[in-house]
Amino acid sequence: MPSLDDMEVAAVLDILRSRHIALGEEVDKFEKEMAEYCKVSGAVACSSGTAAIHLALLGLGIGKGMEVILPSFSCASLYQAVIYTGAIPVLADCHPKTFLLTAETIMDRITYKTKAIILPHMFGLPSDIDEIMSLGLPVVEDISQAMGATYRKQKTGGLTEVAVTSFYATKMMTTGTGGMVLSNDSKLLNRIRDLNGVDKKKDLSIHLPYLMNDIQAGMGRCQLKKLDGFISKRREIALKFNMALKSLPLELPSDLPLRQHIFFRYCLMLKNPINPVIQFLHQNGIKAERPIFCPLHLLGHQKPINKKRDFIGTEKAWMNTISLPIYPGLKNKELQREINFLENALCTKSF
Repeated sequence: MPSLDDMEVAAVLDILRSRHIALGEEVDKFEKEMAEYCKVSGAVACSSGTAAIHLALLGLGIGKGMEVILPSFSCASLYQAVIYTGAIPVLADCHPKTFLLTAETIMDRITYKTKAIILPHMFGLPSDIDEIMSLGLPVVEDISQAMGATYRKQKTGGLTEVAVTSFYATKMMTTGTGGMVLSNDSKLLNRIRDLNGVDKKKDLSIHLPYLMNDIQAGMGRCQLKKLDGFISKRREIALKFNMALKSLPLELPSDLPLRQHIFFRYCLMLKNPINPVIQFLHQNGIKAERPIFCPLHLLGHQKPINKKRDFIGTEKAWMNTISLPIYPGLKNKELQREINFLENALCTKSF
């Protein structure tokens, strides 16, 4: 649930009254402020997170016949962005408790055609960046669910060659929809900036209508000012969940050594069958869900190339994990209600 107030309303109204509503100064300011927050040299705003991934891949030179490794335990936008480049998406398994790609799950997917890895920090916990960077492939760091999280005391977004994020309504911060590419590589950023937008180009090669507008950027600038507060509140709520649920038969999310969790989702791995628990919570007005819609390897629309087709960690995570509602505006009364009904489901129901 997005956290919006009069600050965003006032910013959008000011922009509307100015009549400068397309690409303009607000976008420029938003790019600079995001780059400063993530401690990178530059950023390119765009229309969606999918657009950001597409632009990042094109900027890296990804194209037809190449392979890009990404997790099966993720949303389909990563897969689609690879398809847009003409490259082949290669799905990899995740660790069943962290939901993250690891060097081990990536290694058996690497071939001579592999040219990049898309690495989402799932649900607010950063991946082990050093381990994965040691594989020697370009890494597109997806911080959509972990903006503001830290790895070795460094913020996500500047830990690899290029990072992307989404500002969709349900993300850590929102512009309604929108995205951004971040990097310390000025040549890469210039290529991406040239690809983004179709007007006033010096040739007729492919350029993409992925521009962000000033209305979105004005809203994003307000949200960015609040992001650290959002993170503090999420961590506070997660700690309350963990204290209340620690005696139940489930795996709790937490920080890992050198990695700070910001709890974009509050995901619990259950030992009980999951469907009856979700159904019971729904019946009592609690919108618990599986944390992703469906692992990509189970959708089967266009089969990716995989040397092995085992997704043991992914399928265990999908079958055994629920996501409880967590957002900065969650009230103590609502939080306690979630805890009470989950305890009821796991302790008094014969599931």
